[in-house]
Amino acid sequence: MYTTKLLTGIVCSLALLPTFTPAAHALGCVNADISNQIKITGSKDAPGVQQNSVKQKIAPNCVGNVNVHKSTQLYVGPDGVNQIRNSAQLSSGSGTYRGLPASVMNAGDLNIQVGTGITIYVPTLDRNFFPKR
Repeated sequence: MYTTKLLTGIVCSLALLPTFTPAAHALGCVNADISNQIKITGSKDAPGVQQNSVKQKIAPNCVGNVNVHKSTQLYVGPDGVNQIRNSAQLSSGSGTYRGLPASVMNAGDLNIQVGTGITIYVPTLDRNFFPKR
């Protein structure tokens, strides 16, 4: 009997918890970096590198900024190539938003990095693919 009352009390407390909990605010800032490095080459052991270096920073009290950087590096040729990319993003801003306290200002800060490196071998670009006459 005591266990039943205890469990009933816990369930009721959990059901009422959202009523007494303040709403969460996602008012921070977002940095998104999306990059593609594509190498279409005629070399099966194509020399070279695909390197993507991204630095992202969101300043304190940043509110409502969205910073998106997209880039594509494309190489088509018989040899290898170095594809090197350096990117830096900074989102900033200060103050209050509709009178909300500073404790919720950075609630939604988010840094996103999506980078793809693709190498495709194409025989028609290979200098040694066709027989020499």
